Amino acid sequence: MIFISPISSIFDYSTYALMWFVFGANSRDHQALFQTGWFVESLMTQTLIVHVIRTAKVPFFQSRASVPILAITATVMGVGIYLPFSPLATRLHTKVTIKLKKLWRDRATAF
Repeated sequence: MIFISPISSIFDYSTYALMWFVFGANSRDHQALFQTGWFVESLMTQTLIVHVIRTAKVPFFQSRASVPILAITATVMGVGIYLPFSPLATRLHTKVTIKLKKLWRDRATAF
């Protein structure tokens, strides 16, 4: 349990660096993009924490959760990833939907 906090901090710093350097969310104009990326990352890591705290063994390798728990985990993570791209995103007042789609298209054509 004492390793959860340092590992969480590593994910936090990695997310900061990814959003700042890779996605260019480093100005007020890109504040919504940063917040959305932070939301998705936080949702995924917190969802995976359920698997870490449920056993003393190494999750997914030494101990596997039941099928319903794995299905719920996958569903929550899938909804969290889909939400910024969905039509519901505009109703939630996130102005990121179009920016993410454009950013994805720009990154895909760059390679």
